[in-house]
Amino acid sequence: MKRLKLLSILVLLVDLSYSQETKDTLRLSNVEVVSSRLKSFGTANKVVAISGTSALAKNQTNLRQILASQSSVNIRAYGVSGLSTVSFRGTGSNHSAIFWEGVNLQSPMNGGLDLTLLPISFVDDVQLQLGASGALFGAGTLGGSIQLKSSQPIFEKKPISISLDQQIGSFGQYYQGGTISLSQNNIQMKVRAFRNTADNNFEFYNRFVQRNEEQENAAIDQHGVLIEPSLKLGKNGILQAKYWYQDNTVQIPKTASEGGISDDIQKDRFHRSVLTYTSQWENAKIKALTSFLNHRLRFNQAMPNISNSWISEFQGDLNLRRNVQLQVGVNHTYEVAEVRNYGGNDPRRNQTALFASVKKLFSSKMEATLAARQTYVDGELTPFVPSLGLEFFANRWYSIKAKVAKSFRLPTFNDLYWVSGTDNGNPDLTSEQGINLELGHKISYDNLDLELTAYSNHIDNWIQWRPNDRGNWSPINVLRAWTRGIEFASAYTYRLRDDLTLAGTLNYTYTRATSERVNSAISASEKGKDLIYVPRHQGAAIATINWKKTFFMINQTYTGRQFTTSDNKERWALDPFALLDVAIGHSTLLKQHSLSVSLRINNIMNQAYEIRSAYPMPGINYNLNLNYIFN
Repeated sequence: MKRLKLLSILVLLVDLSYSQETKDTLRLSNVEVVSSRLKSFGTANKVVAISGTSALAKNQTNLRQILASQSSVNIRAYGVSGLSTVSFRGTGSNHSAIFWEGVNLQSPMNGGLDLTLLPISFVDDVQLQLGASGALFGAGTLGGSIQLKSSQPIFEKKPISISLDQQIGSFGQYYQGGTISLSQNNIQMKVRAFRNTADNNFEFYNRFVQRNEEQENAAIDQHGVLIEPSLKLGKNGILQAKYWYQDNTVQIPKTASEGGISDDIQKDRFHRSVLTYTSQWENAKIKALTSFLNHRLRFNQAMPNISNSWISEFQGDLNLRRNVQLQVGVNHTYEVAEVRNYGGNDPRRNQTALFASVKKLFSSKMEATLAARQTYVDGELTPFVPSLGLEFFANRWYSIKAKVAKSFRLPTFNDLYWVSGTDNGNPDLTSEQGINLELGHKISYDNLDLELTAYSNHIDNWIQWRPNDRGNWSPINVLRAWTRGIEFASAYTYRLRDDLTLAGTLNYTYTRATSERVNSAISASEKGKDLIYVPRHQGAAIATINWKKTFFMINQTYTGRQFTTSDNKERWALDPFALLDVAIGHSTLLKQHSLSVSLRINNIMNQAYEIRSAYPMPGINYNLNLNYIFN
């Protein structure tokens, strides 16, 4: 009977397209090659768009810095160069997937991805999709997803273009980057490369020993290249290939509570490749991609841990009669890992997913999207994940949206197979499952955009690593969590005159994430308590003045108190902190070339703070960036 669920939903989706006649006045546009699944079928999803090429991003080097300063999502960072992950709406770090060109970059070993290892110069467009999205994007999206994309190729004859970036900053930071672009009528080639180094030897106040100290063994050395050839095939087809190589060496300091000097080093090296073919006609589009991901991680002199993923996907889009748009597709993912701490196990996992989405416009007032996905893992059915999104357009400037979605996450290879001393994985773990509800209001009037969203997300069988009564750690399905909250976003632009513009954005999030049910292995005192490292209040505000070719920016962020223990002991809670950054920049034309100079001062009030307990972050620091473009 379970196998009939997906077939039933597909029949329903197609049947909708031939439902009773309506007098629709709002017509769907033709299917576009450049459209994404989120854009086409993300009705009622909360989406935050961030440009990786904007002036605000020029003085920042990685995705962690961009998200921390320009959004109100929770970034969990183990120091300035350590592991950094994202948490959406109170969920865990491995509950939000990161997609690059439609490919899930989540590690099969630990389910995460380090934001510090994602250079912003390799990304042109960043979209944060908040809320469960399992029907659209698959497992691991209980909290949301991050969509990373390059700009679409432009097939026209242009001379070669070269862009060079040079950045220097506090604590021995040096960044060099460059991009070469060449396009003809049927081909485009783009190559990007970067090198980033930093000593990160900043001074901080150690609250554990109550004295100033200098951060040691925290240097980082990164370099990488991204090659992007694109080929136009006839009138309708585009073939794109992308290859991303990167090598990272990161020193890992001891925590402030440990003291002493560490000599630990972690090296990450990865190869990422994706080949995509798209073709479109008047009312149809097909897209096929295949991808290979290789990640090699080595800690000190130990044997490296290696994971490989092969991902292939095919989807077809159709514009049907009566304002109906349909998408159906299949995704296959094969994962394998070689890890010395898996006790001789050689884990492999095959996932095959069938997915479908249908969007219908009812007159000019209502848009509805119904989506579903059924995944088979090694031949076994996983939870069926449907979603329904509705948006009602009351008038040209006000709309109401609502969404209900189911999601799930598979245990990682570490959860299942890890063996280290007396700590062990648990092969009996079950998948986490979530139900997400949200309701939002959107206002777009002249130069003002406002959005208010309320959400509630219940997650069952949350996997956590816990010690038993003998102190041995192992993962178990420990609890049911409830995350709920309110998100507010606004943007305003005011043009005083042709050469003078004022702009501002404000994002605020209230999040309450609590343990609603715990199993017998967990202390009853944790029931109803806040989940650790989930601030209730978080916000970011940016004000910008653009005058001719000059800009000035003020960036204020706030992160509320965070509990660091499951029983919410006030003694160990992290204090709230507010960070103020300022930036100024100027661009000038030099005949056919251009030169941009910008200076950013971070944490200008020299605030002492920690994002993770005992991992100090730097005080006041600066970045000076030069960008020269040869056309």
